[in-house]
Amino acid sequence: MKVKDKKQKELLNEQSNKKLITYMSVILILFSIGLYYNTTFNYFSFDDGFVNVNNEIQAKGLAAIPEIFTTPYTSLNGNSLGYRPITRLTFALEYQFTANSEYNPAISHIISTLLYALSILLLFSVLRRIFRKYNPWFIFLALLLFTAHPLHTEVVASLKNRDILLNFIFSFLAIKMFLKWADFKNKKYLIYGIISYFLALLSKETAVAQLAVFPLVLYYFTDMPLKRILYFAGGLFALIVLTFGIPALAFLPPIDRHYRFFENPLAFEDSFLNIIATGFYGLGYYLKMLVYPYPLRYYYGYDVIPVVSFANIWAILSFLAYVGMAVYALMNIKKKTFLSFIILYFLINISMYSNIVAFVPGIVGDRFTFFPSLSFALFFVWVLYKLFGISPKIKSQNLFKSVIISIIVLVFTGGYSYYTHIRNTNWKTEYLLYNSDMPVLWNSAKANQMFAQKQLELVNINLTKKVNIYRYLTDMIALADKHFSRAVEIDSSMYSSWLGLGNIYSRIHGNQAKIRAYSYANRNEMEKAEEENNNAKKYFAKAHYYYDKALKFKPGFDEAIFNIGYTYELEGRYDSAVHYYEKGLEIQGERVNTLSKLANAYFLNNQFDKALKANERIMELNPETSIPYVNLGNYYIRFADTVQGIRYYEKAAELDAQVEVYKFLAMYYQKNNNKSKFEYYRDKSRELRNLKK
Repeated sequence: MKVKDKKQKELLNEQSNKKLITYMSVILILFSIGLYYNTTFNYFSFDDGFVNVNNEIQAKGLAAIPEIFTTPYTSLNGNSLGYRPITRLTFALEYQFTANSEYNPAISHIISTLLYALSILLLFSVLRRIFRKYNPWFIFLALLLFTAHPLHTEVVASLKNRDILLNFIFSFLAIKMFLKWADFKNKKYLIYGIISYFLALLSKETAVAQLAVFPLVLYYFTDMPLKRILYFAGGLFALIVLTFGIPALAFLPPIDRHYRFFENPLAFEDSFLNIIATGFYGLGYYLKMLVYPYPLRYYYGYDVIPVVSFANIWAILSFLAYVGMAVYALMNIKKKTFLSFIILYFLINISMYSNIVAFVPGIVGDRFTFFPSLSFALFFVWVLYKLFGISPKIKSQNLFKSVIISIIVLVFTGGYSYYTHIRNTNWKTEYLLYNSDMPVLWNSAKANQMFAQKQLELVNINLTKKVNIYRYLTDMIALADKHFSRAVEIDSSMYSSWLGLGNIYSRIHGNQAKIRAYSYANRNEMEKAEEENNNAKKYFAKAHYYYDKALKFKPGFDEAIFNIGYTYELEGRYDSAVHYYEKGLEIQGERVNTLSKLANAYFLNNQFDKALKANERIMELNPETSIPYVNLGNYYIRFADTVQGIRYYEKAAELDAQVEVYKFLAMYYQKNNNKSKFEYYRDKSRELRNLKK
């Protein structure tokens, strides 16, 4: 009778435990989705251009699959970066059906949120197996904290970081399969695990870190002999070699990452000790951010994270903390203690981003803590259990103390969740992200440059309006000037910032001064016209100084050379403009925009034959563009050959002409009483204007 009662009690406990696990799973899914539901209303943001619908390859959908598997993740400024075909494939599959959808990028954000929820659910399953002797509440509380951690916002809110989510999911699926292989001695789980790890590697190369994690898990939580675990690790190493070796030898260009100083100054550091010290400084920064994740930044880089020596107290303290953790873990590795495992898991995963194993962009980054933050969450809850003197294992329970622990965890989870929710809204648009983070990124060269560039883009958009609102944009222009100047103050080699400063003083200030001078001259206010012409000379001189600075740090910088030519054109020094446009073509090859500017400079320099040839060359390069026909139309109108000018404008109108061409033609035919053509070009101009709206 007692045996029967005992079995019934065990059955009831098992059923109750299953219900509890189900409830916990549902809560974790709903919680993770609830945390990130507001990202659905976000647009594309920082670095999403690597993967979004504007990416020419992924936008092809299924047709892009061969190209996805035979090309690097991205090629940028001469750098071939990474090999992540699985990540790119998910976007291609998505865009096969949603590329032209009005709900894009909302769909992409929903997918990221669901992937995050899936990763939490999978993690819950794996942790219950790893810590099967522990109270499910212990695991559940740790996962609540992990799920809510604000450091994860970059991974979920930034579409580009889907690679991290996929890596995480496939890596933990591999752990689950390898544990089943050890538990059930069934090789099919080994095969499933290998396939999962293969997919993780093809999602993001940093999955190589799991090569150390898998044997660690098998050693700590199974009875598999050490010798067999080592053979297993050797087999996985061979998988890594084949995964990246075959594509590298067969079809990928050399994977090469050249860092700029502002991205990671350690790549330029001669002192090995300073590299190590700065590496530990960054590692210490991660510890701080795990505990107190405020303020978060979308980018760090130089000089948010400075280059330090071991004279820096924070580098020393971090070094002692990490050495202490490593020593403790290694001393207790044979005992297979909980604390030694989570320390080793943390050290393995954070090592990839230490700048000691390899340099990383931005020196540190929120997204780099995604895997390691699991150890923090487990450690945090474990410490609470220890402080209250109870064991997190199933057999040792104290209801009152467990409730107090739960309340403490929920308070921290609530605080983290609140900041996560706010942080998600910061990622809504690129401009909002730059603007919200700028107050804490004053020392970041790259952040200052990107913020200034975004301001400049907005200024240029506003200056294209019919009414000249330059006077109302001076604060925005000054802000761009301020942050470009700050960028080169931090890192004088920021040639793009020197270029931006040059563009402010040439394309905006100088050009506007010339416009004002022309306006005053037309009103016969010659003194004011002369004053503005003098102002323009000063602006142009300053622009040339900045462009020369850009060329100093990047000789042959085609954008700087082009804009020097354009500045000379604005100054009316057409022979110099011709020289720099020709020089630009030598460097960058035949580009339509540069050829068009060269053609116009030839014309203004009274070299009409050369202008004609340059436009004919544009026609050969791109028969579908209206640019050369508009140029020629302009020339003939200035020659007072209206008939010939109109002929070229009409040819431009058959192609992709701007709305101004249609408006001009409508006005011309209205004056010449050609009603049908007037109505046709009027309607076309309205149609184009509505499309722009």
